[in-house]
Amino acid sequence: MVPAAMLPSALADEQAYTEAAPCPRRATAAADADCLLSRQASVAAKHVTGSGDNKKYFLVIGFPDGTQERARLRKDSHGKVESGEPVTVVSWRDEIREITTPDDERLTTWAYPVGSYVPLLFVAVIGTPSGASILWMAYWSRRLRRAGRSLVSTGRWHTSVPFLTATLYGLSAMITIAVSPSFTAAVIAAGAVAVAAVPLSALAWRGRRSTAEAKAA
Repeated sequence: MVPAAMLPSALADEQAYTEAAPCPRRATAAADADCLLSRQASVAAKHVTGSGDNKKYFLVIGFPDGTQERARLRKDSHGKVESGEPVTVVSWRDEIREITTPDDERLTTWAYPVGSYVPLLFVAVIGTPSGASILWMAYWSRRLRRAGRSLVSTGRWHTSVPFLTATLYGLSAMITIAVSPSFTAAVIAAGAVAVAAVPLSALAWRGRRSTAEAKAA
């Protein structure tokens, strides 16, 4: 539910950023927060915090007026610019979103809003069906306990088929979302995978049930 609640905000930020116009000359980030402010700057320092998989990579950007701002980059982008090099930065709503290196390579920071919905959509498609299958397993187990029966006596397929279906759907949907060019295409692709998953799940359920009935006979 949390990722779904955050999606509208992420999509609104993406749309606002892509539709934002360049700031007028002599504008400041504080005065024109919703326009794209391009400024010449230089890399004052590079920092890495944390350790192992929790490392975070930062650049300290220095401006001609003596002010500095810190921007977080991804690991593969952090090594593409060095301290002292001149860069061009694009700020939006008082935060650096893009950095252009001396080689004219555009680096996006962690604050870059375009595509920020993707991680939220990933969590939604993997978490929602998996969570529903876990709730089903809890419900079925409780129902059996009340009837004085065990899961083995009825067949584990009652819980394994929904859980495996949810997991496979989540993984397949994540792949389609990753290769989709837009949010609309991603939702349509994830929906198409869901439509395909339903009959496959029904066939698996029927097959496991038939096998269990044959063994019982």
